[in-house]
Amino acid sequence: MREALSQLNSAAKSLRSVNWQEALNTADSTWNYRHSPMAARIAFLAAVALNQTEQAILWKARLGKET
Repeated sequence: MREALSQLNSAAKSLRSVNWQEALNTADSTWNYRHSPMAARIAFLAAVALNQTEQAILWKARLGKET
């Protein structure tokens, strides 16, 4: 649980630093530990920023399941 929280914080920091690919990768890794809405939200935003439509749709669907 602690590892997932640490990764989630790292993903959020990457997103704020405009390092979208790292944010997406870290959020995806976090999702594998714990299906949190925040991980899905970060991954969705990073995918949109990277213009990865299919990934954004996937993450939006995952976000909808977790909220």
